[in-house]
Amino acid sequence: VVIIAVISIAHVLNQYRLLSSLKDYVDIEGLCIAFSIFAIVWFLIAVYVVFLTQRFARRWLQLDAEFPRRNEIFREYENLYNEQQAGRESEIEGHGQGRPRGKEVIGMNELKEKLEYFLMRQEFISPSFQPVLRESFLRDDFQFGDYLCRCLTITATEALKLSLASMLALVIASLTWFLLELDGVTAYIQMAVMVLIPLLFLISMFALRTRLRWIYSMTCHAVDIPYEVNFTKFDKIRQARTNVDRMHPPQYLLDQAHTPTASRSRYESLFFFGRPAFSVRLLHFNLIGQVIIFLVYITSYYSISGDETFDIGILVVLLILTGINVFVAFPTNLKLLSLVTHIQMMKDFGVINTVVEQQRWKASVAAANVYGAIKHVRRELMRADNEVLPNNRKHISDIISHAFQQLDTEKMNSIAPNDIKLLANALGRTLKQQELVALISTACINNETISLRSINEAVECFTEEVSADPARLVYDTFTRALRFGPRDTTVTFHDIQAVLNNVDHELLSEEDKQLFLNELKYLPSTGVNIELQLISALVRDLIAGLPR
Repeated sequence: VVIIAVISIAHVLNQYRLLSSLKDYVDIEGLCIAFSIFAIVWFLIAVYVVFLTQRFARRWLQLDAEFPRRNEIFREYENLYNEQQAGRESEIEGHGQGRPRGKEVIGMNELKEKLEYFLMRQEFISPSFQPVLRESFLRDDFQFGDYLCRCLTITATEALKLSLASMLALVIASLTWFLLELDGVTAYIQMAVMVLIPLLFLISMFALRTRLRWIYSMTCHAVDIPYEVNFTKFDKIRQARTNVDRMHPPQYLLDQAHTPTASRSRYESLFFFGRPAFSVRLLHFNLIGQVIIFLVYITSYYSISGDETFDIGILVVLLILTGINVFVAFPTNLKLLSLVTHIQMMKDFGVINTVVEQQRWKASVAAANVYGAIKHVRRELMRADNEVLPNNRKHISDIISHAFQQLDTEKMNSIAPNDIKLLANALGRTLKQQELVALISTACINNETISLRSINEAVECFTEEVSADPARLVYDTFTRALRFGPRDTTVTFHDIQAVLNNVDHELLSEEDKQLFLNELKYLPSTGVNIELQLISALVRDLIAGLPR
């Protein structure tokens, strides 16, 4: 946007001849066209990077979703590894083919990727290999995949953001163009330089990839044989000593060659010049430099030699170098750089807090829907026990009656359940499907028609629930639904699930139910029993601040 704005201003000024004094030194029109082409190409690259981040993000989220199957995946990897070892031994003894087939190799590599991800995730969530000097331990349901996706977005933004590195690439390109235009520089020298510069860019990208892979190997647990995999035991109470014997310090903490200084940590010393930001700038510089050089060749030097075969050959070489740089080296470096700059001693606690807040928000919304379902169970129990609530306040009853009479065109003192939405609209309320079902199920007794009295009773019931203490309401509802005795104070996970399973799926989705049940796993318990008061307090705390 900034580039396009500058181009537009320069073009307008040139049209009014306000830049005429620069025409002897700079081709304004040509410069505007060149920058316009660059802006378009850079925009296309940005779109390409967005697709890249989405592809990497989907993969991380898939791996995160498979974490509960980690032991099963480990067994699959172990079986494949043992079969491969048995085949090699058979080959040595001359009894058969020992080389693994292509599908087996692909399967093992995929399983290895999953196991390495699981190990990285568990070391991120529960870093027992480090002394507890700050708040670093997370719940085992932390969305590590979401964290990596957000960090990847940050890295990609930094890699695309125009900065001083962009200006440096532009200056170098301008200087190169100026030197190539000097007298005595032949067309073949110009072509050689046009090929040499992208080759240098590609070499630097491969050097960066080598460095990042080395850092990754120093920080993350590589899996070569099954016996190197050691999953930790997660506990709902985050006990820092639980997994001390199951985790090993990363190699960089054991390597005395990398010592911390006042200006950088031991982890930062692994990067070029001890500066992780330099790797990001190098990635950006290579990308923008590659684009500029390719555009300079296309606009200024293509077909300059007069030999069509030679020009086509140079163009093909440039396309190959640019393709490898942009579509092979860049994606790999972007992913590795995002990983190694957001784990271990470079955890982004701002992003961690964002992920946790999002998880808490989802849990709160799910708890609010569960609370609505519990209120529905309470109303059903009250109806079964023939409990009657006080009548509505007169002016509220009059408002409902007026809207009700407008819909009761046949004067039957009843309306169809389908008319409830129209009644709510007449009363100034727009209800969601879940809220409509709750109101209909409360007011519709015979499942055919709804009377004015039943509407008033339903509204009075909803009104009474607004001021009710959520913790007390949840506690009383479960004690009645489970037929508790005077001394019963605990419930099991199965008891809670059984009560919620009786609620219609239109009132409570399976996803909300599972999110709420997941929160129960982290409550203090005695064996399989959980204090009902703790569950009631959890609901109250989760929905605090949300509308009732």
